[in-house]
Amino acid sequence: QHRDSLAQTPAAEGRDAAGSVGAVHDRLLELYDAEFGGFGVEPKQPPWEALQFLTARYSRTGDRALLDMVEATLQGMWHGIYDRKDDGFFRYSVSRDWKVPHYEKMLVSNASLARAYLEGFQLTGKAMYRATVEGILHYLLNTLFSPSDGLFLASQVREDASVVDLLRAPYTYLNEHLARFYGVPGVYGSHFRRVELTDGRRAGLLGHGSILTATSYANRTSPVLRGKFVLESILGAPPPPPPPDVPALEEDGAGGQPQSTRARLEQHRRNPACATCHAKIDPLGFALENFDPIGRWRETDNGVQVDASGTTADGTTFDGPVELRQALLARQDLFIATVTRKLLTYALGRGLEYYDQPAVREIMRRASADDYRWSALVGAIVDSPPFRMRSAQ
Repeated sequence: QHRDSLAQTPAAEGRDAAGSVGAVHDRLLELYDAEFGGFGVEPKQPPWEALQFLTARYSRTGDRALLDMVEATLQGMWHGIYDRKDDGFFRYSVSRDWKVPHYEKMLVSNASLARAYLEGFQLTGKAMYRATVEGILHYLLNTLFSPSDGLFLASQVREDASVVDLLRAPYTYLNEHLARFYGVPGVYGSHFRRVELTDGRRAGLLGHGSILTATSYANRTSPVLRGKFVLESILGAPPPPPPPDVPALEEDGAGGQPQSTRARLEQHRRNPACATCHAKIDPLGFALENFDPIGRWRETDNGVQVDASGTTADGTTFDGPVELRQALLARQDLFIATVTRKLLTYALGRGLEYYDQPAVREIMRRASADDYRWSALVGAIVDSPPFRMRSAQ
């Protein structure tokens, strides 16, 4: 009893706290990767909590070695897993040197890394760190944050809908400004409310302006980016990366005549090295060409009538977003498998391996009895061996 009471005195608590800080400090030194920055080996996770600890220790002790560890890690992550095209950090690196990113971005890690780079800027004054913070904030505010998309997904989970409704739901959330942009009449005021859609072109996620904007360039649409999104995020079949030194699309045709994006891409596909992959990617993106670079409906592109028809490698034909959605729903098993894998990846905190595939199939089999509702998928994941045994792996 005497020892227990002594342990609760302020002096003892101070010694315990100092001992804990020292233990964390020593453990980080043990795990530190002096060659590439960060801690441990592959897969390399962004260590924002460790960086906050080290910057706090450096501020108190002035130990330059701690700041060097922070800087090596910040720079290693920036050169490896920072998306210099669209901003934001990818979830982690498959390789120890940060050079093989896992192509998924997480809200929490990006928000935490914004703080880490801000503290790096405050300590060093380096413009690179400030620019990185600005890039992360741009990504969070302009890509991740969408009141319409957030309310839509929340309603799906709250109503325990089938995950397939992400593709086919005949409603969205609009305020007056967004409704005018979508061409939906009768919506007034700045607050977002649920609106039933009478136009099937906007149904489901593929009709959302945020996704259509994120898969475009600033000055034109990109059937390649949109087709890649469908392959990767809907069908779970990501295409291989492009070869190096891919030439840009020609802006105009022969004699300076204006051309649609589709026509320019068809010229690009004449290169045999490009044709194979583009034959899989482009038709899916062409079906969305009636949406301009910010997701607004259009009938012409650069003065040329939009051709939104496409034919996939298996011979499936479609024309426009409504028929594309019908084609995707005809293979909804692929979309369900993609959602299942992403949910399981999030639940496990790691990428899936070949030995996880039986668990994915069992999760889908169990959820099928309840029409693949969110509760059914989440319940099957919680009961799955990879989730229940994750602490032992």
